[in-house]
Amino acid sequence: MRQDVEAVGGFKAVPQMLRVQDPNLDVVDITPIGDKFTRALPVAAAWRDGRVRLPGAASWLEDFLDEVKIFTGLKDIHDDQVDRFEKFDQLYWDSNLVNGAIPICHHGCALRTWLVVTCDQRGHVWHDGRADQTGLTPHQGPTGEPQTFADWYEAWLAKSLETAGA
Repeated sequence: MRQDVEAVGGFKAVPQMLRVQDPNLDVVDITPIGDKFTRALPVAAAWRDGRVRLPGAASWLEDFLDEVKIFTGLKDIHDDQVDRFEKFDQLYWDSNLVNGAIPICHHGCALRTWLVVTCDQRGHVWHDGRADQTGLTPHQGPTGEPQTFADWYEAWLAKSLETAGA
């Protein structure tokens, strides 16, 4: 599993040390762009708009909420969880997640259906529910199997004809 590690300031050597300790680790040096406050703005907006979902109970939840509530972005003593939260938001919306796919249906409010045209998922259809915080998931047929484009298109066409009263 890929591990992004900030390689800045006094921590520039950390990624290399991790690789020496375990050569099987997939450690990627990252250099954050901008200050912590600016990097946290998109996830802060999502939080404010109610687009962040957290579990009702988890061993880490109280500490996480405490850190988020007091975060200022100005040399906070505790900001590691805010860093991870911001990084998660970046990865969640990364356009590379849909490389090799083309949008074939827009459902409004940034919800889409994608047709995968490369890799082992080629020919299958995926739902992009990231705007509703449900992530990218394969469309499923009636029995739960991943839907191919032909299956999806036939179901879409039948529903469209039924809606049109044809």
